[in-house]
Amino acid sequence: MAIGLAASWALALRHAPYYGISTDRLEKLLMISVISALISAHGLYVIQYPEQFENPILEFFLFFESGKIWYGGFLGGILALILYAKFNKESIMKYTDYLSPYVALAHAIGRIGCFLNGCCYGKPNQAWGMQFPGMAQPVIPTQLISSAFLFMLFFILLRLRKKLKNTIGSGIVFAIYLLIYSCFRFLIEFIRGDNVPVYTGLRFSQWVSILLFMIGVFILWRAKRIFSK
Repeated sequence: MAIGLAASWALALRHAPYYGISTDRLEKLLMISVISALISAHGLYVIQYPEQFENPILEFFLFFESGKIWYGGFLGGILALILYAKFNKESIMKYTDYLSPYVALAHAIGRIGCFLNGCCYGKPNQAWGMQFPGMAQPVIPTQLISSAFLFMLFFILLRLRKKLKNTIGSGIVFAIYLLIYSCFRFLIEFIRGDNVPVYTGLRFSQWVSILLFMIGVFILWRAKRIFSK
């Protein structure tokens, strides 16, 4: 996770001038967003899996003692970005459009960490599963599937962002990220073996995926209206 954040951070700062973004302001934004993302990712894990802890309230403050949830981190980072942009009277969508590829990159590298750690695994599968330490049978390596998909998404978003350079700030790149990733996450949850349904047979991450997909559709609709005027 640390390597993913460091790589994305470095690339974001390196390419910022090309898109007219101040590296000084971007560095401050990244610092605030990453801290917020890590805290919210940890906090959501404690809230979602309280049965794993003797004292969930105390565990909330023991940051390095448990897992993290990606969607918690994503939502926490976005909230920090929105507040930072509003405070500095800057375009929220310009930052989200610009940073979307690097979010996918950090996530892709982070999923390799999930694989090495043995978490975020898939359902049992004897044919092409992998057996992690402490498990009784092989499971689908959903971590590697997610990582490969996210690397592809990183390159797709990079190409799209470059092609739409003159419209950065419209939200189109960010909307495409939301639409593509939310669809992927919704589907891969059906073969994940570490989560359970929370409502109507769907898992927590699937409900968040539905919400983000709807937000992505709205952003695209809004961008289309802006360009049609």
